[in-house]
Amino acid sequence: VGYLALNANQTGHSNTALGHGALKTCTTAVNNSVAVGYDALTLASTGSINTAVGALCGDAISGGTGNTLMGTSAGGAITTSAANTAIGVNCLDFHDTGISPYYGGSTAVGHYAGTALGDADGFTAIGKDAGLVHETGNNCTFVGHYAGKTSNGQWGNTMIGSGAGATCTTSNGSTFVGNMAGYNSTGGQNDAFGYTALQNCAGS
Repeated sequence: VGYLALNANQTGHSNTALGHGALKTCTTAVNNSVAVGYDALTLASTGSINTAVGALCGDAISGGTGNTLMGTSAGGAITTSAANTAIGVNCLDFHDTGISPYYGGSTAVGHYAGTALGDADGFTAIGKDAGLVHETGNNCTFVGHYAGKTSNGQWGNTMIGSGAGATCTTSNGSTFVGNMAGYNSTGGQNDAFGYTALQNCAGS
């Protein structure tokens, strides 16, 4: 339903398209996908079992599979990355292909959560602006409003709580749990539990 929705479909099956340009380039190799919104999944020529709800949602996907995207521009740069979940405006908006051997498997929930994520995998950001500028660095988890907001290029960090590790920029393998825990800390392999624990800490 909508101008050019499923326009190129030939033998693809079990697809639903609603909105201008939704699943526009779907031909033969796209199945079991749902696109709702202006240009949602518009470039999907291969890749199945994708769900995109929102204008420009998943609009660059060309081979990625098993992605669930909801919100304007959610997953907007994903091409071949798979098994990602993005719920919220601009979530995972810059995530593209992922990296070997996983090529995806990231989750972002909340306004602008994980919006800058590039090719990192195993990434989880839940909360407004959680992991906002995180572009590279695998296996990071940010849960809470502003959690890990300025983290980038770091790996293996877990930051849980409002503002946890929010301005931490040089830490690897650290765990911060609690409101503002590890805020503005530097150094790696630090563990902090509790309100403002290890705030402004320098060193490992």
